[in-house]
Amino acid sequence: ESIACSSSSTVFLSNKGVPYQVGYLHGLVFPKPTKVTIPLPLQCVEIAAGRHFCIGRMEGGQAVVSWGAGHFGQLGLGPHISASEHPKVIERLLPHHVGGAPITQVSAGSWHALALTQEGRCFGR
Repeated sequence: ESIACSSSSTVFLSNKGVPYQVGYLHGLVFPKPTKVTIPLPLQCVEIAAGRHFCIGRMEGGQAVVSWGAGHFGQLGLGPHISASEHPKVIERLLPHHVGGAPITQVSAGSWHALALTQEGRCFGR
């Protein structure tokens, strides 16, 4: 369905909404495509990759998850979490925290991540 690449890793999304990763992601090496398990009963519909981190938007824009390195806050998981080996929900991007609108798009750069709501509000770090 889609693919996102960073300088050291690639994450891709199957047509069933399952992400896979390959390459190097914050100290972990994935020499072959490895399924990423997301702890939600929703399919992943969009992915983005930054330098040593990834984010995924879940169906309906009801949640966004992140994993990897977050030394500059790009994971959106709060100031006390600088890395996550497995995807975690970004609580701050749940619809009830962003004015009730679902997230319609995610994007990532080397050290930042952004999320856009249906109403055109942008959140990022």
